Amino acid sequence: MNKQSMSASDKLVYSGEKTTFAGWKDKLKGHLVAKSDALVVTELQAGRQEPVARYEDALVRETVLPELKPDATDAEKGAYTLQRAFVRHQASYIKDLRNQTLPSSAISEALMHRPVHVIWSSIEKRFGLNTASGVVELVQKFDVIIN
Repeated sequence: MNKQSMSASDKLVYSGEKTTFAGWKDKLKGHLVAKSDALVVTELQAGRQEPVARYEDALVRETVLPELKPDATDAEKGAYTLQRAFVRHQASYIKDLRNQTLPSSAISEALMHRPVHVIWSSIEKRFGLNTASGVVELVQKFDVIIN
């Protein structure tokens, strides 16, 4: 398979090695930023409101849409419905991307039903080297090298 014919998920597959997590995380975030930017352009070109949430925002917090005014016009109701759809799509896209790029043992089935930012936090704790277990693992590797 050549590089041009690879899908985004093929390019973002993560091996599960803690030492490559930071690079994988940067690539994943870059992909989500590009996807957000493309959606903004599409919506603005169509004359619609810019999405209130970006894909990458879902990694750090759950998106809460502002309340729809009781006296909202049909146009405002339609725009609100579209914003809700964007938020749902962003979460499902990231969860699907996780299923396609991480080792199957990375996240429990129960955790997959949680909000994206909770799942992401769990992934960072498990694979990131900036956690206590990650530091211990680095020290152990260093000890092996020097001994």
